[in-house]
Amino acid sequence: MRRTVVVVSLLAVIVLAVTGSASAQTWIQFRYWPNTTTVSGGMTGGWQTASVGVTLRRSISPAWALSFEGDWGGQSNWSGDWLGATSGTDSYWSLNLHRTWGSHASTFSLSAGYMNLGSGSVLPASPNQQAFRATGLRLGADFQRQLTHNWSLMLWGAVGVGLSGENSWPGMAPTESTSAQYYEYGASIGYMFAGDWSLDVGYRGMYSAGGASPSYMPFTATSTGFMLGVSKMMP
Repeated sequence: MRRTVVVVSLLAVIVLAVTGSASAQTWIQFRYWPNTTTVSGGMTGGWQTASVGVTLRRSISPAWALSFEGDWGGQSNWSGDWLGATSGTDSYWSLNLHRTWGSHASTFSLSAGYMNLGSGSVLPASPNQQAFRATGLRLGADFQRQLTHNWSLMLWGAVGVGLSGENSWPGMAPTESTSAQYYEYGASIGYMFAGDWSLDVGYRGMYSAGGASPSYMPFTATSTGFMLGVSKMMP
């Protein structure tokens, strides 16, 4: 938690310091990502999640930008070892610094930042969530190209590096540290309408994994699904 506060505070200071730049622009997207998670490893099964999300990306110069992105949703339709679960949540957010190349027609960026990913379900054995969390360094890349006057393409991917994992189940098992992995990928097509508004349709996949710890089994979880969003470029 302390590390998260420090990272958020530093990026907030940078944004406030540069937000007055005349060349700065902000891209904002709101999205809906209904996805299906499939789990394998020590436990098997899965669930569905109706996630809502937001991305804020602020240019601070022609070559640099800052971004925040997050997705949060409630679980349903559990199966396998999660059959009988009564509730659950999935969450993901990251703060990133981007180095950008290109022009208005085509841009490419590499990014580095901090990420926090979590998933938990309430099982019949306890009213408390059995949960997994992964935090640490995130490296990413994205590419955007204007196809025609109204259409655009966006591709992106990211991976966690040296992540820290945590298993917890209050009242049932101790909280234990473990290894963690993460990567994601996606693609979307945007159609611009009503000025700088865009309708975005795409597909996204997110992978996470946790290693075994004394009280918990290892697992891998893959979440995939189509997404729908609206976005706008603002000065």
